[in-house]
Amino acid sequence: MLHRLLLLGAYKNPALKTLLVADALLLAAEAMLVPIYAVFVAEVGGDILDAGITASALAFGAGVASLAGGKYADGLRDKKQLIVACYALTALGFLLFTTITSIWYLAAVQAGLGLVRAFAEPAFDALYSANLDKNREAQGWAAWEAMAYFVTAFGSVAGAAIVSAFSFDTLFTVMAIMSVVSALYLFSVPKSRFRQTLDGRH
Repeated sequence: MLHRLLLLGAYKNPALKTLLVADALLLAAEAMLVPIYAVFVAEVGGDILDAGITASALAFGAGVASLAGGKYADGLRDKKQLIVACYALTALGFLLFTTITSIWYLAAVQAGLGLVRAFAEPAFDALYSANLDKNREAQGWAAWEAMAYFVTAFGSVAGAAIVSAFSFDTLFTVMAIMSVVSALYLFSVPKSRFRQTLDGRH
């Protein structure tokens, strides 16, 4: 029952269900750090301003990559592979957090994460849109929106709990593992499950 509630009307659609599960793992991993990010910045010698600057590096990188990623994704026959690659690279980015030694290094890692994540997002959106059920497009996107809110709520608490009980390095390792699992799960699903374009081509 809870599974159906979280995925709303999209749970009967195998393509959307796959994309929702894969993205849920990655979004939950990202959400684990967001509420306590300033605390991490303080641990590596930064202050509130540094937290803002390094967070903006991620957003700036994402903005640049979104435009390039959209153009690149439009030329792909299998958009899933780009998403898988970027999910895997995101895991590497999370692990790099364990090696942070300066604020400038942190800003570089954040910018790299922004580039990687946002480069795949147009491909994900296009693939998700292509697999929406006719006359249920709003419900399909509502399923994604609800999923994102629910996993953000879970991740926010889980991340704080992990750092409270263990350490930031443990948190970053968990985040990386979740990203790898997401990438492997999506990689294991055959291309034939997805329509690649709005006109129904696989």
